[in-house]
Amino acid sequence: MSFRRGRIMTLPDIRWTIRRKLIVLVGTLFILTVGSNLYYRVQVATSNAAINNQERTLTLLSTVRRAASAFDDMRYWYADLANSLSTEAEEAATTAAQRLDKELEQLADIAPRRVAKIRKHVTALQEQALEALDNYVMDDRGAGNAAMDKVRAKVAAVASILSAMVEELEQQASRARAVVAQRSRATLVVSLPILITTGILTLVMGVMMLRTVVTPIGRMTQVMSQLADGDTTLEIPGVDRRDEIGQMAGAVQIFKNNAIERQRLAERERQEVAEREARARRIAETSARFERDTRELMHQVAEGASDMRTQAVAMSASAQQSCGQAATVANRASEAAAHVQAVARATENIASSIHEIVRQASQSSEIARNAVAQASDTNRTMQKLAEVAERIGEIVGLINDIAEQTNLLALNATIEAARAGEAGKGFAVVANEVKGLAEQTSKATDEIRQQITEIREVTQSAVAAIGKIGDVIGEINDISSTISGSMEQQQHATDEILDSAQLAASGTEDVTRNIQDVRAAAEDTNAVSGRVCEAAEALSRQADAMQARIGAFLKEIRSA
Repeated sequence: MSFRRGRIMTLPDIRWTIRRKLIVLVGTLFILTVGSNLYYRVQVATSNAAINNQERTLTLLSTVRRAASAFDDMRYWYADLANSLSTEAEEAATTAAQRLDKELEQLADIAPRRVAKIRKHVTALQEQALEALDNYVMDDRGAGNAAMDKVRAKVAAVASILSAMVEELEQQASRARAVVAQRSRATLVVSLPILITTGILTLVMGVMMLRTVVTPIGRMTQVMSQLADGDTTLEIPGVDRRDEIGQMAGAVQIFKNNAIERQRLAERERQEVAEREARARRIAETSARFERDTRELMHQVAEGASDMRTQAVAMSASAQQSCGQAATVANRASEAAAHVQAVARATENIASSIHEIVRQASQSSEIARNAVAQASDTNRTMQKLAEVAERIGEIVGLINDIAEQTNLLALNATIEAARAGEAGKGFAVVANEVKGLAEQTSKATDEIRQQITEIREVTQSAVAAIGKIGDVIGEINDISSTISGSMEQQQHATDEILDSAQLAASGTEDVTRNIQDVRAAAEDTNAVSGRVCEAAEALSRQADAMQARIGAFLKEIRSA
């Protein structure tokens, strides 16, 4: 079978080594991967910077909006204070001013001049608002209105500054958002060609490696398999290549030449072996006839000696086994007698222990019955306690309903007193007192209800636990009764065992005396069988020696 190199392998394919091809492939993929990663890192870093800038801008925008909200609250409450002269409006205005100052502290680093102007206007606004308040208190409406006009001018100035800051920050946030979107689009536009280029290069290089490396190696593997099967007529492809595949083809060519030489040497060796086998067959035929004659004679002698030795060994083994068994039986009989005596003594001890256990089991059963009765009484008491707690909870609920109704009546009375004007002020005070007492009563009943609920839950848990305790004690009582009955039966069985052990002790003594006679007879039989076995072994050794000498003689003939 021959292989022709196709046109797919050009001159550079043959001259380039596999190592160089792999270096080019891996290097190209490495450059593409590193380049694309560097580009992505630059884009991500730029996008992160734009996102961080956008987050800072949005944070500042949120701060400015909170400052504007605080300023609007302060302006509203100062205007309300000028109209109502109430303490609540003054406190709300002060709180709003504090909120505004807190937000301005966060903006002082990025816009110090504007923050300074806002604080200056706010300080003047507060002073003029208080001045207007004093004029209104002194009933000087003209001066108060003039001061409020100045306050409105300051309000307009501060609102203008805050509006300008909000507009600028919104524009900055819009620009940052546009930068982030532009970077994202640029990354998508560039990443797609990079991905396509990388895929195409990978596919092209993979096809090149498949056609210039994998396919030739597959052909070389096929040739090596056929060469291993013994086909030395095929041609080795790729011998003229200058890469690793060419080196592999050269090595396979050497294997082919060695295989041809091995076949030639094997053929010559087969001829020499055939000649030696023919000569050996002639010698074997002559020695086989002599071996058959001598083997038949020696076989008869060996059979007689073997039968004698077998019978002697069997008799000796039987005698030894009888002797050993007799000794074992004697020892076991002695041990059995001792054990039976020990069993009798142990049985007496067990009988006395069982009497004591029966007494204690009866006492435990009586204690368990008393405990069951006590647990039942305690369970009934806890159930009564739970019922009392339930009734108390119902009474507390009724008190709470009365308190709520009283609170509602007090609220109606307060409304009616307010409608009555000056004449109802005294009644309003009483109604407020009644309302306060109703609210205190409602709170107290809520606390009592919670305590009653906890008492009820604890009582129910205690009832359940006591019930379980009673069940466990009842089970203990049943087990104690069962143990007591079992121990009484065990007592009767132990008495019977004691009588049987005493009878067995007397019987084992008779067995020990009889087995000693059997042991003496077995020892005499063993001595006679030993002498017979020695004679049979001597005859067998002589037959084996003769067989060995004949075998050596035949071996010398076959090797000649």
